Amino acid sequence: MADHLSECILVQVLKRLPVKPLFRCTAVEKSWYRLIKSPYFKTLYSSYHQKNDKNKYLLFYAHNPPRFSLRHDDEQSKEYSPQLQFPIQEKRLQVYGISNGLICLSTRLDIQDLRKSIYLWNPVIRKSKTLPDSPLPSRDQLLQIRYCCSTAGLAFGYFANMDDYRVVLFVTYHSLEGDDSRPDLFYVYVYSLTTNSWKTIDNLSEVPCYKISSSVVIDGSVYWLGEYCNLIAIVCFEVENEIIRNLNL
Repeated sequence: MADHLSECILVQVLKRLPVKPLFRCTAVEKSWYRLIKSPYFKTLYSSYHQKNDKNKYLLFYAHNPPRFSLRHDDEQSKEYSPQLQFPIQEKRLQVYGISNGLICLSTRLDIQDLRKSIYLWNPVIRKSKTLPDSPLPSRDQLLQIRYCCSTAGLAFGYFANMDDYRVVLFVTYHSLEGDDSRPDLFYVYVYSLTTNSWKTIDNLSEVPCYKISSSVVIDGSVYWLGEYCNLIAIVCFEVENEIIRNLNL
């Protein structure tokens, strides 16, 4: 049957499928797998369902006991989905980003947790992945050079121009010497799902931003909202160009 379907017709059929049936279609034959995994189809599929899916859901997380659930994004609806079982037993999980149904989570009890406890999870197909340890230095390593990790922001998204999901960790290190003789250090650590590896980006320009509260990914850049000197601060990191800057408000 697949031999008689033109690719154009096949694309129109596949893009309308829910995630589970689409995932099963990758096993039909190699040409289907290549098509479904292509950047062109991923963009087409995401765009189609964002425009046409009427069933919008909100993701809820309860801490005690730890559990996830979905609820219709409708004020008149009180219907909840069955609980979503996150396969890794962690307490105090926090969601840092959702892209095309893929969820990025971390425990975030402490900045040091971002060294080891970062996860990607697709609840629809019930698959999860623990990321390799990030290059974030340990507390002991920082004490040896008399620095501490003063703030950190985590972001996650799909970057179409690179056809890759990235986890981006922005960290500020502050001197423990108690004076201005040693400047703050600014680092960005980027995880690529394609290569399953981290990259450290240092020697960045000064981007004062503390008390980071949230992030968003738009058009290939990550934006973090924070504070500096009691004023709102926004940091922008261009992932492909590896450029970081503050936005003037």
